[in-house]
Amino acid sequence: MTVNWGVTMQNAVLKSLGSQGARWPFLYLGWDSAWYLTITIRGYLFLDQSYAFFPGLPLFTHVVSLGLHDPALSLIVVSSIAGVLWVPVFQLVAESYADARTSLRATIFYVFFPYVFLFTTVAYSEGLFMLFTLLSWYFFRKRAILPSMLFLAVAVLSRPPGLLLMLPILAMIIHSQVTMGKSLSSRLSYLWLLLPFGSFFLWLYYSKITIGSWFAIGTRTAWNGMPSFVNLVFQALQGKGFTSFYLETVYQWPYSVAWALFLMAVPIMLYLLFKMDKWLGLYSAVFLVPVLVSGGMLSLPRFVSFIFPLWLALGLKVFKNDKSKYAVPAITVLSLFVGMFLWLAFIQGEFIS
Repeated sequence: MTVNWGVTMQNAVLKSLGSQGARWPFLYLGWDSAWYLTITIRGYLFLDQSYAFFPGLPLFTHVVSLGLHDPALSLIVVSSIAGVLWVPVFQLVAESYADARTSLRATIFYVFFPYVFLFTTVAYSEGLFMLFTLLSWYFFRKRAILPSMLFLAVAVLSRPPGLLLMLPILAMIIHSQVTMGKSLSSRLSYLWLLLPFGSFFLWLYYSKITIGSWFAIGTRTAWNGMPSFVNLVFQALQGKGFTSFYLETVYQWPYSVAWALFLMAVPIMLYLLFKMDKWLGLYSAVFLVPVLVSGGMLSLPRFVSFIFPLWLALGLKVFKNDKSKYAVPAITVLSLFVGMFLWLAFIQGEFIS
């Protein structure tokens, strides 16, 4: 790897694998994988910034490691299994909006989309987040409140936006009660709606008792220098122009244009989504706010790629026509080629979103 290891402890743990002669894990481990691996081995107290990484993936990794006795292998196993299992769940969710054939095309399109392919293949928490978020939404649409909330409680511990799925869920419940005068489920089962909030509270409480702060999850000082889309807008409003700011901060080809393409696509995807499901449109719109306000511009493709309703609506619209089936193989091959390119760049230490 050509990555600059520096002196921080999470990279030291990752680098130690190579000194032990274990080279193959570097096919899956890089960048944030070092944080998850170090948290699994040493806990959260090794560095304050570790609290920015939610405990779902380290927790599952620790459990698997009890049997495998190899934290690196366990991390790869957990992320790989989750990175495969979310696929049929996405297909099931798609089939609740469209026929099976259209849903399959949309699923194939989404699964092999380069950023999705990369970050559900390497040892990141995206696969885990996708799996439990999709399971939660699938069971909620089936009016199975308890399993939906249990899965969402795990999604909340996987990535911070997990809790946002409560917005469409609560909105649908209130809308059903007010406009139709009926409940989506029994009143007693609504107690289960507290589970995701309880899950999130436990994580905050853990932060409080270990580091003395309820909001240690916001400790990401090392990433504060990455400019956001809002930074770009304010630079332009202040008369500094887009061009100079762009050249100073967004310089890597081809990733330098990816965020701009995503920005142009998002309004179209949101429009299609609101036509398909206004409640998921609410979830996606709220999800986008912190991405645009505080998320690094170069990270925009990664974040937007995992707002699954946007891609669900786009895929079901694009592949609705039966003639579109002929485009699926070509799109898949092209996406896989680009995805493998991103994977190679990732394990060589390049910043991929």
